[in-house]
Amino acid sequence: MPNGESLVEQALDDAWGAVQVGARLSHLEQSPRMHWLPIPVPVERYKAMADTAELTRRPRRSRGVFRVAHSPTNRGYKGTDVLLDVTRRMRNKGIGIEVMLIEGMRHGAALLAKATCDAVFDSFWLGIQGSGLEGGAMAMPVIAGDTHVAALYREHVGHVPYTFADDAETLERKLTALMDEPEYYAAEAARVHAYVREYHDYAAVAKRYDAILGAEL
Repeated sequence: MPNGESLVEQALDDAWGAVQVGARLSHLEQSPRMHWLPIPVPVERYKAMADTAELTRRPRRSRGVFRVAHSPTNRGYKGTDVLLDVTRRMRNKGIGIEVMLIEGMRHGAALLAKATCDAVFDSFWLGIQGSGLEGGAMAMPVIAGDTHVAALYREHVGHVPYTFADDAETLERKLTALMDEPEYYAAEAARVHAYVREYHDYAAVAKRYDAILGAEL
């Protein structure tokens, strides 16, 4: 970090003619030569996992409890305590909602646990990340925040693909809407799933990488 503001060793990359790629849209701001190479996700495999989970339990939102998956890798950064406070307050109002904290599990077990949920709360920061991408591949709504990253999605994707919430009040409002409005739930799930399939599926990422190399080399 030559100037303390960038993660890129720009002079070294320029000297070697390195092809710069970053997994997050925010990485594009690290260098004028940076390319966005999205995190790859096996969409069909994860969707099949969620479909199988549907067959072995009562349909989503009809169990009487709406289950929200969350991976608290950094509770302060991700907004975990806010999520827990919001859902606790909702339960005190008699609303059937619970949080499934996915932590201390092997990845396969974590995916199976997530597949039994109704939605994913990813993070108030950095927009949709790995956990949210898994949920989107499973065709469930993904709640995330970060106004700056949302603007980057509008610029480079054309829309914000996830259900946006960046504070407690908005989070409760969006969770309530997902629980009470089936058409809203379906639309939010469909939008994020379409985004993950278009930009993050293995074949889509490979095609983008090939195009990046073709343009650079």
